Order: sequence, then C-alpha cells, then structure tokens
Amino acid sequence: MVPVDARDLASSAIASIFSVANIYFWKYLDVGYFAASSDLVPLLHMWSLGVEEQFYLVWPALLIILYKVGGRKAIVSAAVLIAAASFLYGESKLFADPKFAYYMLPSRAGELLIGAVTYFICQMVTFRVQRAYAEIIAAVGLAIVVWSLLTIRETDGFPGLISAVPTVGVALLIAAGNFSSTAVNSLFSLRPLVAIGLISFSLYLWHWPVLAFYRYAMGEPDLMGGLMCRCHDLVLVFWD
Repeated sequence: MVPVDARDLASSAIASIFSVANIYFWKYLDVGYFAASSDLVPLLHMWSLGVEEQFYLVWPALLIILYKVGGRKAIVSAAVLIAAASFLYGESKLFADPKFAYYMLPSRAGELLIGAVTYFICQMVTFRVQRAYAEIIAAVGLAIVVWSLLTIRETDGFPGLISAVPTVGVALLIAAGNFSSTAVNSLFSLRPLVAIGLISFSLYLWHWPVLAFYRYAMGEPDLMGGLMCRCHDLVLVFWD
C-alpha cells in the first residue's frame, strides 16, 4: 500500500473507532459510494455503524423527554413525524449534496426511527391479532422487501423517499411476527437462514475489507478470486 493510501486508511480507522466514519467519508472521500474507486476503500462500510452510534446518542435523550411529555403515544407520533421529515430531507439532498444524503444521520434517521415505531406499536397493541391478518401483513411485508431487492437501483436516488419502501416492508415483517406465528416466520426460522442471521453482522464487518484489499492488490476478482474472498470471509467470521 502506497503511503498516501496507508494514511487514508489510518484516518478512516480512527474515525471508525470514534463512530464518525460517516462524517469522515462525507468530508474526505473524493468519490461517491458506488463509484469504482470506492471499491478500494477498506473501511468504507463503517459509515453505517457511525450513523447507528450517533442515533443511539440522540434517541435515548429524546425518548425520555417524549415519554415524560405524553407517554408512548407521544413517542410514536414524534418518531413518525421525524422519520417523515428525514426521508423528505434525504430526497431534497439527493441532487444538492448526494454524499451528505447517503452518509449522514439527518437523512438516515428515518430508517432507524421506523424500527423504533414498530417496537412501540407492537407494545401498544394489547388485543390479539388474528393469524389470518398477521399472515396478510407478513405477506405484504415480504412482497415489499422482494420488490425492493429486485427493482431499486443506485441510480434511483438513495436514500430519499425510496428508502422508506424496504424499511416499511421489514417493519411489517417484524410486526406480523410479533402478532402471531406466520408462514413467513416459519420460513425465516429454517436452520440455514437462522445460521446466516447469526453470522450476518460479523460477515458484514469482514466482507468489505477483504474485497477492498483484494481489489487493491489484484484488481477486480474473477470467479476464483471471488471464491477465495468468500472463504477468507468465513474463516474470519468463525475466528471472530
């Protein structure tokens, strides 16, 4: 690794340690997230953990204030409004400052707040939801997620309003599973899928640096190179 790239790697590592990797890449990454040369940045994926940690610093304080003001209803109402504002703000930044829209908490908070809203709604629903309705909610949620995987492209502008679609789909899946046991629950409870879930976070942490270092040294991986990277990922995941 040439000195300038080693320096940049060290800087991004320090930013990651202090949970500000997203701010670092917004300020100092010369290319967009999906640009070719971003594939060579080993810690680029740490931006998302920075967003999460910043959210966890702000949300608990806001949670306490809202609960004292109006209980769970105030929390849900405020979270929905802030989430909507976040999605709209992200949409407004897509062309004015797309890097800010992608990396920064104000345009990403909506995705996290939808999860918070889902939790509180599940807690507030005290009546029994019939299994048939839960099945419908789960099916709709799964259809939204699958549709998002198949149709949303980076060229569509992301995050923005489009990011609300898969987020709501996942929220519906979680809510349906909380209300009743569904066929989708049974699907996601299969051992192979559970096993993937158990290693998913470690896999997320390791997969990108392995790919980035391979590309830096060898270029874009072919079939054998890709398999080699995946094998390294699994070794690191189980070692971790």
